Amino acid sequence: MTALPQNAALLVIDVQKGFDRYNEEYHRNNPQLEANIARLQRAWRETGRPMCVSTTARMAGNLGFTTYVVSDATATFDNMGPDGKRYGAELLHDVALADLHGEFATVVDTATILARASEEAA
Repeated sequence: MTALPQNAALLVIDVQKGFDRYNEEYHRNNPQLEANIARLQRAWRETGRPMCVSTTARMAGNLGFTTYVVSDATATFDNMGPDGKRYGAELLHDVALADLHGEFATVVDTATILARASEEAA
């Protein structure tokens, strides 16, 4: 494997408690799953690599995937524009979600996702 690029993104998908629940009955093969995910997340944060929701959602949308971005399960930080003007995190978050919604993804909140997940299970 070649060196990992600084812009490599880490995307953790669909890690469910069911892995624990069925461990005894079905003998899960990887008891270090959660610990390894935590180690990867820590490394990405410590080395300043992106865990970029916007890029991932855009690419997923471009590739034809039905993509949902959960607005209250994402965050950003204040940022400085090229002119030195500081933009607040709330504004940047709102604008980023607006850019994604409708073109690359559907932006929803946690309550909406949870309600839909319950409907499908019923």
